[in-house]
Amino acid sequence: MNEEVNAVLQVYQNKVSTLLAQNIALEAKLTVANNAVKKLQEEVQGLDQPRNVPEDPDSLVDGGEV
Repeated sequence: MNEEVNAVLQVYQNKVSTLLAQNIALEAKLTVANNAVKKLQEEVQGLDQPRNVPEDPDSLVDGGEV
């Protein structure tokens, strides 16, 4: 092959390597962000669930015997 074709191939290879590295870094950031979102969604779902709240003792009035 001639020198110009080799130079073009070298540039393409360098670009592909650079873009691949950027892609991998972005994918890792997305994974971390998705995990954070998932964790927060689980926390929110936990807040939506009813809690065991003791009943107000005054609402249970015993009329006693007549």
